[in-house]
Amino acid sequence: MASPSKKRPQAAVAAASDERLFGIFLKERRPYAWICGAGLLLYFRALFFGFTYLDDNALILDNYAHLSKLASLLQAFRHDVFYSHGAAAFYRPMMTISLGLDAQLGGLSPFIYHLDNILIHLVATCLVFRLLAALGYGRGAALFCALVFDVHPVLSQAVAWVPGCTRAGFPPRPPVDTLRATRSAVRSGRRPG
Repeated sequence: MASPSKKRPQAAVAAASDERLFGIFLKERRPYAWICGAGLLLYFRALFFGFTYLDDNALILDNYAHLSKLASLLQAFRHDVFYSHGAAAFYRPMMTISLGLDAQLGGLSPFIYHLDNILIHLVATCLVFRLLAALGYGRGAALFCALVFDVHPVLSQAVAWVPGCTRAGFPPRPPVDTLRATRSAVRSGRRPG
């Protein structure tokens, strides 16, 4: 049987080894790099997908005359996303503005639309990490959960298909405000909500 004095150095060595291992993933801003790296690795191919001609043609190609004019982006709050006349069946003004900005940057090239979806997803995933860390979960648990959110197959359609991401969080101001309020409540000892 090993003496207690021999067990302590072994435990210290194991703890130092664990700290080095987790330091690779958890130090400073490294979790964001892992989140973005995993998301980019998974969704990189989507950057070169074309339009699907399901909703893409109605949302982008048929409305390109509206989307390509910067001045008409203000009309997004007056029309539905399809620019139909009559009742607004699919009112998403932030989605329309986002698609308009994509049209300004990339024209009719699907690359910019897919890049936008991927970037929005990565920002949302980083916010998941920040929220969980702010709620008091350890950085390791927060990173694990954020990575599951990042690569979970249920979100692949929202990221890889242009209209799949309805840009509900674009710009991501409401989640940031929620994160700040939650962090403030946690720090003051109050329960959020």
